[in-house]
Amino acid sequence: MTPSPPLHRCWDSEDFEDTWQIPHSVCWQSEKMDVPRSLQKMWTLKHGAPVTATALSSFLRHAFTCGRDGVKVWSLVGQVVERGSLESHLCVQNPGALVRTSHLLSDNTALLMAGNSLAGVSVWDLKAPTLHMKSTLPCSGLSCQTLASSLLDTLALGGFSDGTIRIWDFRQKQRVRDLSNTHGAATRLLVKEQQVWAGSLEGTLQCWDLRNPSEPQKYQLDSQIMGLSPHPHENFILVGLGNGQQWLQPTSGDLKQMVGCRENTILDLAFSPRGHWWLSVGMDRLVSIHSMPEGRACLQVPESTGIMCCDVAQNDRLIITGSYDSATVYQVLY
Repeated sequence: MTPSPPLHRCWDSEDFEDTWQIPHSVCWQSEKMDVPRSLQKMWTLKHGAPVTATALSSFLRHAFTCGRDGVKVWSLVGQVVERGSLESHLCVQNPGALVRTSHLLSDNTALLMAGNSLAGVSVWDLKAPTLHMKSTLPCSGLSCQTLASSLLDTLALGGFSDGTIRIWDFRQKQRVRDLSNTHGAATRLLVKEQQVWAGSLEGTLQCWDLRNPSEPQKYQLDSQIMGLSPHPHENFILVGLGNGQQWLQPTSGDLKQMVGCRENTILDLAFSPRGHWWLSVGMDRLVSIHSMPEGRACLQVPESTGIMCCDVAQNDRLIITGSYDSATVYQVLY
């Protein structure tokens, strides 16, 4: 790993002008329509390989881009420049190994990294003066496709190519249980309160109750499940499909609602932390912002290639998209 300076835990308020206050009501019941009016390109992060996962931390003021050779850490401190400043490269050490996915814990204290031919899911400490691998979650011999964690970061989850979904106690770094999954490898995982949701390329959406995880609820959709995102306040999740459809799935009951359809495959999507809107990206080369609850595409920004992944910062002020060799960070203007 390339040595790195300490991560700066500051995000100056004057860097991004606040023109509205956080509403206390549910987002779409607010009197003011708090959806973006434009996106301003801020940084281009030259990862140098296809970017398979991205994350933004407004607390640490860093961006994370995941590729086959590891995760790169980019500083977003100081003046806005066309190219971001690379601080560290959390690289794989095993010959023939490759990284497929990464996941930033909600409290910004650790980054998980996993893939093929690795000893386990590596846990990188973001609290330390320099970035280092603190521990490993055991999964020897398994190929990890996707990662997730519980809201309070007490549990970490991994979806593997053989269909296994493993749950670890994150504090003890020990396996808690494996969930029985008979519908193919999970392409996406998320935890919503006491529920674990998994989507597969077979179009099957499954939900386990952590209090009684024996048999999952199952929902069949019309295409591959390429993106999952939980609404931060309401009891439903957003599902993005390979055929371009986007659905809101309640966390209880079978009644789901289609909230828009893009012309090409959706590859990733993410709710804004306040739930006013969501971001979706895909093969049509468009960064699309959709308003709640109807899913109207209120803003679209073109990029030069297909977009593989995305994330929204906790302060609702930045988004990041990952493509075939780089990532782009935008400021969200309201």
